[in-house]
Amino acid sequence: MPPTKPPIITREQWGARQIQVTLYPARTLAELASHYDAITLHHDDGQVSSGMTQAQGEQRMRAMQIGHLAQGWADLGYHYVIDPAGRTYAGRTLWGPGAHVAGTNRGNLGICLMGRLHVHPPTKQQVETAVALCAWFCHSLTISPDQIRGHCDYLPTICPGQLHGQLPVLRARVRKLLK
Repeated sequence: MPPTKPPIITREQWGARQIQVTLYPARTLAELASHYDAITLHHDDGQVSSGMTQAQGEQRMRAMQIGHLAQGWADLGYHYVIDPAGRTYAGRTLWGPGAHVAGTNRGNLGICLMGRLHVHPPTKQQVETAVALCAWFCHSLTISPDQIRGHCDYLPTICPGQLHGQLPVLRARVRKLLK
C-alpha cells in the first residue's frame, strides 16, 4: 500500500500572493516525476513557538513569502513548509523549480521546517510530518530516499540545524513506509 499524502494547507488558505513562475512541462504527478530526483530539508531560522496556532502559521507563511519576494525571488523559495505542530503549508508550486539551494534547484524539492533548528531540535510532530511528506513524494515522484538531504549537504550553512543529524533515521523510516 503506497504512503498516504499528508493534509496540506493550500496557498489560498494561508493567503499567498498570486505569483507566476516558470513551470515544468508536466500535467500529472507521473509526468512530473521525471523532473525531480532529490528532496532537500531546511529550517527557516525564525522564532516560533511549539504551541503555534494555524493562524500564526499562516501569518508566518505570508511573512516568509514577502521576505523571499523582497530578495528578488519569484515566490516563496520552498515547495512545502512544516510548522511546529506538524501542519504542512503549500509553498511554491511543485510544477516549478524552487529557490532553496543555489545552483541545484532544478529537480530538487524543498521542504522547510519552521524554527531555529540550530538552537532547538525540530518537534516530534515536525519530524513525523517530514517523514510522511518525504515518503509520499518519494513514492509519487520516484525519488530515492537516499536523495533526501539537508541544505548543508550542498552549501556551507548551518541549515537544517539539528534536523541534519536525524536524516539517517528519517531516510530509514521513509524506506520502511515505501515497502
